[in-house]
Amino acid sequence: MREDTLATEHAVNAHSRASILNAAVVMLTLGVVLLAIAAVWAGTSWSSMRAMTPTQATVVRFLNESGDLRSFHPVFSFVPESGARVEVEGHTGSTPPAYELGEKVTLYYHPAHPSQDYVVDNFSERWFPVSITAALGLVFAGIGAIARVYPRDRGGARKAPRSVAQKRRAIHRRNVLICFAPIAIGAIALVIAAALLVHELHLSSRYVRTTGTVLGLKERACAYSRKHLDSAVVQFTSANGQPVTFVQGSSSMGNTLTAGESVDVMYDPNNPLRAQLVTFGDRWGAAAILCGIGAPMVALGVWFLYGVLGFGAGKKKR
Repeated sequence: MREDTLATEHAVNAHSRASILNAAVVMLTLGVVLLAIAAVWAGTSWSSMRAMTPTQATVVRFLNESGDLRSFHPVFSFVPESGARVEVEGHTGSTPPAYELGEKVTLYYHPAHPSQDYVVDNFSERWFPVSITAALGLVFAGIGAIARVYPRDRGGARKAPRSVAQKRRAIHRRNVLICFAPIAIGAIALVIAAALLVHELHLSSRYVRTTGTVLGLKERACAYSRKHLDSAVVQFTSANGQPVTFVQGSSSMGNTLTAGESVDVMYDPNNPLRAQLVTFGDRWGAAAILCGIGAPMVALGVWFLYGVLGFGAGKKKR
């Protein structure tokens, strides 16, 4: 009877290892394919740039053709070899705008048709899609490689029964690894929170404060809910007398701001479209949430790790 049970257990283990190997091959293949696509994409970009001419372009304004105040596309102006000034639109939009008015950027254009065939030489315009593809390829290839090696290492160990001491050590190692998971996640959250705090302090030294007026609320649908979030549409006048309208960075259900209400605003004097409300939620909310998540997770992981290590030391003494 025991021999039949062992044979069944070995068969189940063999089937499980075979399934893991098959999944590993699929993941590894997908990762390699994505890496190959990223490599070909990067190579094609490099080769196409050889036929283009580099120049310095200037950010002259921002387009908002869709009417969505959350998406501003930069407009670049440059003078090609033909001598006639050309204006082209950036491919990526953002809020606040990713560039300063008057900022100089390197732009590559094709001499035959500079207004249609051009590339802005920065990370978001040129390398962001390639980087995402390469990162996904590395993740899939890494998971596939680890899963491919894991059954090979464990298969031989399962042929012979392990002693009680070996099982205890294996459980102890597993528990230590489990404790490190919340510590790692919490540490990442705290690092991001610290970066956000430093960024806000930097903005405080550069931005100018003024008073704005709420024009109304802009509704935004939740991705996984029928409920809607509201952001205030605010207008203020910059130091040069230019009226500027922007959308509140944070969104919430039941936004308490009302049309006509005066609010404190801080903005970049070099690019007034880079503006935000001076409220705790808009300035410090994201960092506070990340601290509230990261600190308890690190504390919980350290507490459990202390208990696991103490339990292991007690077992060794006995």
